[in-house]
Parts: sequence; structure tokens; C-alpha cells
Amino acid sequence: EEYLLMVGRAGKNQELLIRIAADLNFPVVIIGINADSKKSYENLCDELDFKKAHIFTEIPREELPKFYAGAKVYCCLSNFEVFPNVCMEASAAGCNLVLTNKSFAQKETFTHANVVDINDYSQVKEAVKSEFDSLRRYEVADYYLKNYNWGVINKIHLKIFSEILD
Repeated sequence: EEYLLMVGRAGKNQELLIRIAADLNFPVVIIGINADSKKSYENLCDELDFKKAHIFTEIPREELPKFYAGAKVYCCLSNFEVFPNVCMEASAAGCNLVLTNKSFAQKETFTHANVVDINDYSQVKEAVKSEFDSLRRYEVADYYLKNYNWGVINKIHLKIFSEILD
């Protein structure tokens, strides 16, 4: 079964994703949060009577590719991102992408993403639904595998940080 995916520490709007997944009745996998946050998100799922959430604190890094491979949509819903490496990983796996408009990298790097205003719940929900209903973008995966490696990513990081500091 395909699912929504979010990987990252607590504070990346996991609660928003859980609420949207519950509203849409889409399965969701959340990875990388601390134990306190996990309990909080599980409590939210109970309040919403939502049984399709799978929440993990830590998993070995080498197991992440199988989670990306199974995900239909990667959701990067942070209130602030400089350059979300997880979006590169998800794109290389062929995941459709919903990305916050709070990322400095959205315009030049993630041109295939459905970019949303993180403060507009209905827009985020519609973008998640649209991407879930769309075919996976394997041509995007090929592009990222060929054109983005850590050397390229580091150059992009340097450019973004230089713009911020100037």
C-alpha cells in the first residue's frame, strides 16, 4: 500500500501531516522523531480515531531507501528549510513531492514539487491529495540520480548560504 512519508526531527509539522492524512484517510509514515513527540503524535491519532499512521523514532539509515521506495508522496511541510536533503532522497526514489514555500531551494532545485503555503490548510490538503492521485514521476527520479550527487548538493548549499549571508 502506498503512503505519505515524512522523515525528520520533531517540529517539522508532523501534526499537520497527521491531520491531513486522517482527513483524507491516507496512510502515513513518519520517521525520525523523539520518544516524547512519538507519544504526542500517537495521542493525536487516537483523538482523530486515525489508524493508518506508522510513527518511528529512529531507524537505521540503510533502511531509509525502502521507506522512500514505498512512499507515493513525500511531504516537506516545515516552517523553514534551507535545503531539504530528504527531498532530494525522496525525488531520487520517484516520490511525488509536496514542499513548503518556506524552502530556499524550491525554485531552482525542486521544480517538480507542488509548492504550498504552509499556513493554508486547505491548499496543503489539496496538494497532498493531488500528488497522491497522480502517477509517480520516475523521470524525475532519473533526473535526480543523474544530476544530483553530494558534490552538486554541496555547491547548492554554498550558494544558498552565500545568498543568506549577503
